[in-house]
Amino acid sequence: MINETRAALPPEFRNYLDEHDGMMVFHHPFAIRVGMKPDMVPSVLDWIRDAQAGFDACCAAKNWTCALLWVMRPYRLEYLEKLIDMHGIQRLLLAVGYVWSDTESAYDESETWDWIWSRVKWRKDGQLRKTRDRVMSLEERAFLASLPSTIRVYRGFCGEGGEHGFSWTLDREQAEWFARRFPEDGLPYVAAVTISKADALAYFDREKEIVLDPWSLDQIKIEGLPLDRQAA
Repeated sequence: MINETRAALPPEFRNYLDEHDGMMVFHHPFAIRVGMKPDMVPSVLDWIRDAQAGFDACCAAKNWTCALLWVMRPYRLEYLEKLIDMHGIQRLLLAVGYVWSDTESAYDESETWDWIWSRVKWRKDGQLRKTRDRVMSLEERAFLASLPSTIRVYRGFCGEGGEHGFSWTLDREQAEWFARRFPEDGLPYVAAVTISKADALAYFDREKEIVLDPWSLDQIKIEGLPLDRQAA
């Protein structure tokens, strides 16, 4: 079946087809199909053409978040990085917030996110970027502004070294849930630290998340959690 399906695809699309667990999977930045068959090729190609046109139109209008909505989720970070390279971080701040909030596991792409958040935080001249709050919605900006000058934040993780991440939360119970989410990955821990609100790169409503530069933190307290409970 894979040879028939591959033959039905134009040459430039054939490398996007592979076999996983006995099923044909087409994995392209603008279309992902599981169980790909030869008779699906025309509709998938139409979808890709429409998505590419939508992406290009949004880019022409400088609506970067709109553009990234046309990209399949596994490829959005890659496309965000390319757009930042092409147009600079200042124009992409809102899109950074969108892709970050839509990312399931930023820790797996920590090097790329370190590159992005460092540009959100710092201008090329080494000064702090005053407009970095544009990664947030107006409501999220208002909530962050309403917090006290110092705040206690938490981060749940499994195994050693997991405290070095960008994503923290104001909610300890949420941190404990993350710590116990994948018990097969190691023992659960919750890290806690008190920070100046000025050091928060962003706040996002989902999971009461505070984004921090992990390498600027000190005096982090790490607590091991009992193993008798699991994430619901």
